[in-house]
Amino acid sequence: MKKRTLAAMGAGAFISASALIGAPATMQAEGMKLAPYYDSVGVKTWCVGETEVGYKDKFEKSECDFLYTIRYGYYSMRTTEFYNDRAKAVLTPEVHAAVVDTAYNVGLGAIQKSSIVRKLNAGDAGGACEAILLYKYVGKHDCSVPGNKVCPGVWSRRLKMNQLCKRGVENVLDTPDRA
Repeated sequence: MKKRTLAAMGAGAFISASALIGAPATMQAEGMKLAPYYDSVGVKTWCVGETEVGYKDKFEKSECDFLYTIRYGYYSMRTTEFYNDRAKAVLTPEVHAAVVDTAYNVGLGAIQKSSIVRKLNAGDAGGACEAILLYKYVGKHDCSVPGNKVCPGVWSRRLKMNQLCKRGVENVLDTPDRA
């Protein structure tokens, strides 16, 4: 029996497993826009939630796919730098995918200083899952308020990532070694 954690799987297999779970979910949550637009807080955005690299007036789908692949991988790798050994012992691909999705949405700086990472580094993966739900504000708008018109997608995204994370906490239990 092997645990499906970062500590047990090794970094390469872990990052790959996490990306297979998380990248499609983040892509779905972000959506793809070939022309730039301003998001709900006025940030110029294009492709799959891109705000930093390669701005132009119009993009091809292949360009957006490429940017997303690079950016998601970057966020995944950078996020792993925030985990200590305690976190690595409880971190499953699902938990990591939920953290990466939240980082992709709120930024690496916010995640690095977050209660999500603090809980993981204390070995409390379940607490980290609940901490994802604290990221419910866009500007001064509480996205969890029923009927809000500013950011309803943010709250549904946090709920989905909370559930994915909890599924990962359940998977930290011993699973058969399929190697």
